Amino acid sequence: MSGDAVVAPASPGQRVAAEAVGSAHVITVCDRAQESCPVWPGAKERIQWSFEDPAQVEGSDAEKMRAFTNVRNAIANRIRLFLNAVKIHPAE
Repeated sequence: MSGDAVVAPASPGQRVAAEAVGSAHVITVCDRAQESCPVWPGAKERIQWSFEDPAQVEGSDAEKMRAFTNVRNAIANRIRLFLNAVKIHPAE
């Protein structure tokens, strides 16, 4: 994952809300999403994972990039653990 891009929707929740309709699991990764998007139509299970907001990090560009990279890697690891726990194996 060392060169993966960090991507965010133009408006928080906008893209993911549209894609979540009818999904079995909806996972939010910031407290703001938990508070501002309380309804996910059709979701069988809603899960909240809290990660520190890398956008709040102050410092050099390198420090900011490191914060985003660390959170991205933590989310990716948590997804792998979740998929293994629910017995979902994504294509590689």
